Amino acid sequence: MIYKTNDNQTEMSRITMRFAQFTAAMLFLLLGGGVAHAQSLQAFINATPAGGSITLPAGETYTESITIDKSISIDGNGSTLDASGFAVGISIASDVDGVTISNFTIVGDASTTSGITVNPGAS
Repeated sequence: MIYKTNDNQTEMSRITMRFAQFTAAMLFLLLGGGVAHAQSLQAFINATPAGGSITLPAGETYTESITIDKSISIDGNGSTLDASGFAVGISIASDVDGVTISNFTIVGDASTTSGITVNPGAS
């Protein structure tokens, strides 16, 4: 994209919205009139920089175990993490602080021993 500055010099515009400012809903792809969501919650977490926030689309279900290794806020927006078949739903890595998880349901089965594991030094 090109724009004119006040002194009429042509410059390349800068992308003003950084990836860190994206919410999960903004990461959606519009495909043939429908919406497809990211393949995994872990992909959303990996793509969000430390200190960032994720707001998940309402009512989604993610079947996986995730690891949080940085400061991040996750608003589940009524979504569910199904940790069936996994020992842990969410593992917060050692020495990580500033993690907030809200509006999220975590379910599992007999093999799930913990919905959220906060490892030593994490807060």
